[in-house]
Amino acid sequence: MLGTDGMYPRVSLREGKFKVADQFMAVRCTPEVEFYAAVLIPKSSARPLFEARKQVSGALAHIAWRDWISAVGAVDYTRRFADCLRGRDKD
Repeated sequence: MLGTDGMYPRVSLREGKFKVADQFMAVRCTPEVEFYAAVLIPKSSARPLFEARKQVSGALAHIAWRDWISAVGAVDYTRRFADCLRGRDKD
């Protein structure tokens, strides 16, 4: 089990972010707030995921982690992100 979403992790994304970003990175942590994974997707892949899961208000969507990581153009940054975090610990 990871994070606050338990067995069904999700990425929360707000409509307004589409105006200011071309790519979106989701980062997962363990319940102990330790880094677990990071995956970047382009706006063109995030938009359909957002539309499929947006709430009634239309301003927020909760996208399943499994859908996020399997999106077209997804890039797994887990190793690079972890390397950066380890490098920071050395300071």
